[in-house]
Order: sequence, then C-alpha cells, then structure tokens
Amino acid sequence: MTTSNDLHLLTESDIKEHGVIERWRYIEKHREEQLKNVKSKLSSTDQVTLVQQINDKNRFDNNEEKLSQAYACDYKKHNAIVELLRNRQEYDRRRLAQDIDNFRKKYQQTKYAREYDLTDTTMLNIEDNSISGNCLYFEGEDRNKQDRERKQKDQMNRWITEQCRQKCLEVEEQHMADEAYDYNQLAIVNRVKTLEVIQMTRRCQLNNDIKAFNRALADQKQCQRSLKERMEYEDKKQEITNMLIDNILTEDRRLSVSQFGIQRPLLTHWKSSNQ
Repeated sequence: MTTSNDLHLLTESDIKEHGVIERWRYIEKHREEQLKNVKSKLSSTDQVTLVQQINDKNRFDNNEEKLSQAYACDYKKHNAIVELLRNRQEYDRRRLAQDIDNFRKKYQQTKYAREYDLTDTTMLNIEDNSISGNCLYFEGEDRNKQDRERKQKDQMNRWITEQCRQKCLEVEEQHMADEAYDYNQLAIVNRVKTLEVIQMTRRCQLNNDIKAFNRALADQKQCQRSLKERMEYEDKKQEITNMLIDNILTEDRRLSVSQFGIQRPLLTHWKSSNQ
C-alpha cells in the first residue's frame, strides 16, 4: 500500500502502472466474490436462455427419437421383404429339385439306358421285337444305318432343292429389281431432257418477249421524243407567227393607250419605240 509521500516520489509512468495494477486487483477480487457467493451466481444466470436451451434439447431428443423409430420401421419392413425373398428362393429351389426328380423318374429309367453292366444278370432280360433272339446292343453298334442314310440323303436332296429354288427366286427378284431400276433411270433421264427442252423453249420465248418489249419501249420513246420535238417546233413556229402577226407587242402608240390617258400607255402592249 503506497502512501501520499511515496506518490510524490513516483513518476507519471509509475503512477499509470500502479493504477492498472490496482484495477486488475479490484476485478480479480470481484470475480472471486462472485464465485464464492452462490446467490449472486444464481442471480447472474440468464433464465430465458436456459429455458430456450432446455426446449431445444427436448426438441432435438424428440426428433432423434422419431428418426430412430422411422429407421426401426424401415428395418422391420426390409427384414420382412428379405424373409419373403428367402422363402421364395427356397420354394423355387425345392420345386426345381422336385421337377428334376420327376424328370429322372419319368425319362431316365434303367430300361432306357444305352450302356449296360455285363455282370448284372438282371439286365439280360431285355425283349426287343426288332432283334431276333435275346441279344444285347453293343456300344457303337448302328442297326438302322441304311434307313438313317436314306433319310439323310432325302433330307439333303430336299435341302438342295429348296436352296436352288430360293437361289432362282433371288436371281429373278434381282433381275426384276434391275429392270425396274433401269426403267426408272430411263424415265428420269427422259423427264430431265423434256424439262430441259421446255426450259430452253420458255427461255427463248422469254428472251424474244423481252426483246419485243424493249423494241416497243424504244419505239414508244422515239415516238414520244419525235412528238415532243414536233410540238416544240410547232410552238416555236406559232410563237414566231404570233410575234409577227399579233398586236400584243405592237409599236403602235394608239393601241397602247390606257383609260388614264395618252400619258399613261400600257407597257405590255407597247415597245415604246417609234414606228
């Protein structure tokens, strides 16, 4: 604790530093008092914020619970679907196995076997009307060779005949298609030639019409020019005649007398020149 005598010995910077230290001491002391005082700590708590946080927490927990329930429902539904698919697969497997057993019982019997065990005496009791006596078919033996070769030859002949017939039909169709194509090409060429002739004829006719029009237009302009020149010539001739015959520009003073007297002649009728 500094006294008043010590303050006279301190500089200005020391005084400022001493003030900062005292202020921090006061703040630290006040904070320690707040921590020790439970009542002041509770009174400093923001109740509105706490209520809002509690509500947010409850809302978040409710949403999490709903989401968990939804996941549980989806899990149960998927498990049920998987169980149904597993049962269906097991049923199909059993049915296929049953069908295989039925097929073997019906079509794979011992009496239809083509290989025999010579040591098995029960298989020797074979009855076949196509064979004289009780004898066995050996592996690789072909008793229907002639019939089979005959059938193969007949089938081969039928195939060759059918192939020849199809080949002839294809050749005929190709020939007809070529003829139709040539006919169409010839018709197109003839049509093009006809159109070219028509186009040349119309073009010549158009050129002749243009020439005739230009000639008529030139003649019309020539006639208009001649008529204009003739009219100008007639106008000039008539003007000269009027100048010579008419008394508009006469030099006779008596014809230019106005109603105001002789001293006021008409200037448009008199040249003011002697006769």
